[in-house]
Amino acid sequence: MPDAGANLAGRIVAITGAGSGIGGAVALAAATEKARLLLCDLDSNALAATASDCRARGATAVETIAGDASSRAMARALVDSAITAFGRIDGLVCAGMTRRHAAAENVSEDDWTTNLEQGLTGPFRCAQEAGRAMLAQGSGSIIIITSTGGQMAAPGIAAYAAAKAGAAGLVRQLGVEWAARGVRVNAVAPGVTLAPDGRMSFDSDLIERMVPTGKPVLADEIAQTCLFLLSDAAPGLTGQELTVDGGATVGRGFACYPQR
Repeated sequence: MPDAGANLAGRIVAITGAGSGIGGAVALAAATEKARLLLCDLDSNALAATASDCRARGATAVETIAGDASSRAMARALVDSAITAFGRIDGLVCAGMTRRHAAAENVSEDDWTTNLEQGLTGPFRCAQEAGRAMLAQGSGSIIIITSTGGQMAAPGIAAYAAAKAGAAGLVRQLGVEWAARGVRVNAVAPGVTLAPDGRMSFDSDLIERMVPTGKPVLADEIAQTCLFLLSDAAPGLTGQELTVDGGATVGRGFACYPQR
């Protein structure tokens, strides 16, 4: 039986969108597990702050690279930096995306392109670059952060939903295609999430009606799910999208019935 804990001591994990939000939470959680980290974010100041916090949490080594991880050049640089610094790459977590809201008929070309680049094409580029290295070494785990927004419709998120649904499809494809060669690929789909800085996109009354648990998911809960998928505790999980949303997607009718 695999170890039930997420033992990442000494593992080399690259994380995009690590300056804040879910990516930052994953970085801090991995640091607590003594992983060696390569962190990437557009915001160099936020990236430096996360790196400092990770060192304080116990990460055995932390490297950073500032830039847009959705570009091919940065995706390649991310993996090359991991290989140069640590000699290999064991895990990749693709997080971080700017959500742009607009009614479907008003989505601009720029908004559409930005959502697809950040939510689908960028993660593909990072996964492809990391996947090549992992396939060569015969092992690795890749996680793409998707969203319940890619599983069910909601007003104003046509481009975002398309990107996240596409990313889930990509995970299924890569998870199956690379499974026999030792590389697992999965997704984690957060629902309404309370960011580490306390930000949340829905008010508390709406959350109580939407989410059966009556509360938002914490960013650290998403992070712990990622650690599980990165670890040896999940050898049979590949091509899957794990939804962490307090039961919201499966309990949408929950608010229609009186509680007893």
